[in-house]
Amino acid sequence: MATAQADADNAAAPLDQLLVDVGAGPLRRWLPGRPGVEFIASLAGKPRKVGRRMSTMVGELDCVVLGRSAVEPKRGDRRFGDPAWTHNPWLRRLVQAYLATGDAVAGLVDDAALAWRSDQQIRFLAENLIEAISPSNVLLVNPASAKAVVDLVQSGQQVFVISWRNPRADGAAWGMDTYGEAIVGALGAIGKICEIDRMLLLAACSGGIITSMLLGHLAARGRLDRIAGLGPRTAGPHRRAWPAGHRARPDQSGAARGVGQ
Repeated sequence: MATAQADADNAAAPLDQLLVDVGAGPLRRWLPGRPGVEFIASLAGKPRKVGRRMSTMVGELDCVVLGRSAVEPKRGDRRFGDPAWTHNPWLRRLVQAYLATGDAVAGLVDDAALAWRSDQQIRFLAENLIEAISPSNVLLVNPASAKAVVDLVQSGQQVFVISWRNPRADGAAWGMDTYGEAIVGALGAIGKICEIDRMLLLAACSGGIITSMLLGHLAARGRLDRIAGLGPRTAGPHRRAWPAGHRARPDQSGAARGVGQ
């Protein structure tokens, strides 16, 4: 009976999380909550393991600084596919330090040995935080993006950037139309500023998905000629694609029910 109830709780977790997300801000949604407390408490009881893990990381970072580290990205890691990540000594050290830090964090999660649900919540948070600070995400550090920026400037292209912000409570009613209309408005503003009728769009991650949808809208209205070209980079599946509800905490169930009512 207990197993059946646990299975039901896990199955309902995604719905709970979606309901909570309506009212909770992005910072609150990413707080580890009870699993975070369990994680810290577990590591606090294992000082030797933590010490060895930190000692290993510091030793590897020393090797990185001295140019003796053998750490390298896994084969097929497209983030560091540009040869400059390997051939440039500063970029190589930056990647090695990043990978050594990521390995240490992953090792600490393993050392904590939490129950499955808590382990997956902490592991997901840790992996996403580590991936977020990847050197490949820094525009002028990533060789590919830096070259693209230089090429655009040298070719005389005027570049405009749309930067999305996290919605607050007053943006709870925003939908895909809101974001699509924002792009249409930006295109109109750019056209007036540069006195042009057509422009090239470069869109990344979820922006690529929204922009691709926008092209369908423009095509349906016979206005696709406004777009000279599109370079999309859409969001792909995460290597640990857990349902949204894996982040739901026990204390969120009440809040979810409240929002649902």
